[in-house]
Amino acid sequence: MNQVDKGSSLSSTDDDFDSKSGFYVGEEMNHVAKNQSNQKFIPHSGASKTTISNFELLIDPKHIKMLIKTSSGSASITHTGKLNFNGTIIQPVFHATNGNTNLISLSQLEDQGIRVFHKNQMLILKSGKKIVMEFPRKGKLYISFIKPSINQVEILSKKDWHILLGHPSNEYLEKLLKTLKIQQHA
Repeated sequence: MNQVDKGSSLSSTDDDFDSKSGFYVGEEMNHVAKNQSNQKFIPHSGASKTTISNFELLIDPKHIKMLIKTSSGSASITHTGKLNFNGTIIQPVFHATNGNTNLISLSQLEDQGIRVFHKNQMLILKSGKKIVMEFPRKGKLYISFIKPSINQVEILSKKDWHILLGHPSNEYLEKLLKTLKIQQHA
C-alpha cells in the first residue's frame, strides 16, 4: 500500500487498495516541541509580584503599562494575566519584557493558599495534599522548569474528527464500494 497523502484517508490510486488490510486511516499529526528557553522558574522570597518573561505562559493577558522596582533596577510591565502553574492558577502575574527568567513570588503563593516547604535540598510547593511544583537546589538557587509540552501545528477539521471517530468519509465509502465491486444505490 502506498503512503497516504496528507489529508487523505485512502491510498493514492484505486489499484493500491488492499482489501485484506481492513479500514485504514492515515491521518498525519504534526507536533513541534515547545522552546524550552524562558520556561525556567525561580522562586523568590523577596519578590512581591510574580513576573514572567515568557509571554506565551500568560492566560487571559490584559495590556497594562507600568514599571516595577527590582533588585537590578526596574522592569517594564506590558501585560498582566494568570499563570497555570502545573494545574494551579496564580494571579495576578505580570509580563516583564526586559526580564530573562520567570520569578515566582513566594509571598504571593502563600497568600493564595500554597504552602512552601524545604526538604532534602528541595523547595516544595503544596496546595492541600497536592504537590504543585518542586524546585531542586542548583548551586545557590532553587530552579524548576515547566513540564515539557508540545504545540500542535495542524488543527483537525470536522471531517478529520469524523474519521477518527470511525465515521468513514464519502471518498472512502466510494472507494470501498468500487474495490469490492458493489453497486451504489441512490
